[in-house]
Amino acid sequence: LRFLSNKDYLSKVKWFSPTTKITCDTCRTLTYIAKPNAKSRYLLTIQKPACNAFNDTFSIQVRDSLRIDMPHDSIYCMGDTLRAFLSGSGGLSNQYMWSYTFNGDTVQLNHKMMESGQWSIMLSDGCTKKPIVKTFDVYVDTTQLKVDAIADSMCKGMTVFDLNTVNVSPKGGTWHAAGSTLSSVTSIRLDSLSIYPKHVILNYFYQNSNSGCVLNHADSFWVSDTLKTDLGSVNAICKETKLWDADKEFKTSSAGVWYSPTAGLAIDSMGRINPRNSSAGTFKVNKHYTNSQGCDYQSEGQISIAPGVLSISGTLSATSGKVPLIVNFDGKNSIAGATQYKWLFGDTKQAPKDTAWGAAVSYTYNDTGKFYPRLIGMAGGCRDTISLGVVSARLLSTNQLGENLTVNLYPNPSGAGNEVVLKIANNKQSRNVNVYNAVGSRVSSHRIEKGQQRITLMAQSSGIYFIEIEGAGNQIKWIVE
Repeated sequence: LRFLSNKDYLSKVKWFSPTTKITCDTCRTLTYIAKPNAKSRYLLTIQKPACNAFNDTFSIQVRDSLRIDMPHDSIYCMGDTLRAFLSGSGGLSNQYMWSYTFNGDTVQLNHKMMESGQWSIMLSDGCTKKPIVKTFDVYVDTTQLKVDAIADSMCKGMTVFDLNTVNVSPKGGTWHAAGSTLSSVTSIRLDSLSIYPKHVILNYFYQNSNSGCVLNHADSFWVSDTLKTDLGSVNAICKETKLWDADKEFKTSSAGVWYSPTAGLAIDSMGRINPRNSSAGTFKVNKHYTNSQGCDYQSEGQISIAPGVLSISGTLSATSGKVPLIVNFDGKNSIAGATQYKWLFGDTKQAPKDTAWGAAVSYTYNDTGKFYPRLIGMAGGCRDTISLGVVSARLLSTNQLGENLTVNLYPNPSGAGNEVVLKIANNKQSRNVNVYNAVGSRVSSHRIEKGQQRITLMAQSSGIYFIEIEGAGNQIKWIVE
């Protein structure tokens, strides 16, 4: 009997249970089939009668049958990760291969379940020629809550906030206050909270009856007793300002809204501040109103009015006279300090030359008419403007014309549509009288007979006119306002 080598025996022997003994006389190939179920050591003994036994010991690895344990549920909420506790076995081999597909696409085990579909799991190893594949369907709840925005702040005066007025989708959920899910609420009493301001937290819970998934929307708002707004402060308003147009935060179109809790600040019925009539100092200013829902609003600010540095006045040497009319102007500031004076003489025909700087100035009005001079005073960064009344400059009451004619036009200037009287002394013949406008066009014609001393004239529109008397060498200028 020729014994096979260890290697030959191992290649010929299929499976042997531990301590197996085989006896034969002429065997060259030994076959034994065993069904081990764990990793074991096996002893093989081959013996020929009257011969010494030959034995060898070797180890084999046993594999269990491949197995996939399936998840017990197939319902997932929106954005959920697959909760399948997948497991499987196939002995102790490290050659197992897992693969996962969702709707035919290869995915990872922690795939986000955003849509319904079919999940497939495949397990294979180096020994199993045909892998194990398991499939199951999953249902993904894609419900999305839509809740209208809730105001950031509310007030005690609103009394009740009705949650039924909040537009939500899908409907059928419940509101819960202060994070409690034990009891739902349909409204919040704003006038019975323990403290103000109070932060109220709300949650809207919705459960899908098909999937069982619960969705939650959280929101919150503050409840105040009185809603307050800080307007900031404005400093060093010049007291000389007659009526201050404040920043928009301090303005209002409603009467009686602005007020100051302390005396000294002048506020008119339109809520405008008059620094000139106010005392110098710093004042709190408030604006209070109640809206249609009963909420109280309180705006608070601070305004500082600087002490007066100007109290200007101006005097005129004349307010009326014949052209050319020379008027002397004199300005004063009753508050001590360096003051600049700027005069605006109101003679728009001469602008911009109808201005002058200085405490005492003179100006000549060469045209007839009414003029409205003003004085501007500047000191300490503040400015004030005052009116100086009216200056009336007129033509000579009597004009000496040719042929010893003495002519008088009164009143001059006159008003449009009003009659004026033209007197002609020493008139010894009949004469034509023509009236021309400023561009030389004749607007009216008249006749004064010999020995007649006066006629009446009238201009329907304002402007400068010239009266021409036949036989006289000059024209008379007529101002109609």
